[in-house]
Amino acid sequence: VDTEFAQSAFDAYFKENMDTTDPSVLNDIVSDLGLDMGEYSSCVGDATIGDVIQAEVDLAKELAITGTPAFIVDCDKKLVGALPREMFLDAFCLLFEESERPELCTA
Repeated sequence: VDTEFAQSAFDAYFKENMDTTDPSVLNDIVSDLGLDMGEYSSCVGDATIGDVIQAEVDLAKELAITGTPAFIVDCDKKLVGALPREMFLDAFCLLFEESERPELCTA
């Protein structure tokens, strides 16, 4: 269900150019998917969820993360955006001696 909602919200914003900050747009998505509107409303109205999201936003700002997806490797290497596989392999190869994980670090 979470995946369906996320995909529908993504499609509404990127494909249908809808304002997903408008509660009525999200309410329509919940309704169209046949989700429990009461449960959704209680989650939206729960201040602790907003606090969790704000903490994530604050951490991203602190780490100077400006895009998604974003990965932190070994506490100091940032990989931000849709990057080629090789960039991930290079970052992980720095973590391991080639003798420990040769299958990871061979070209």
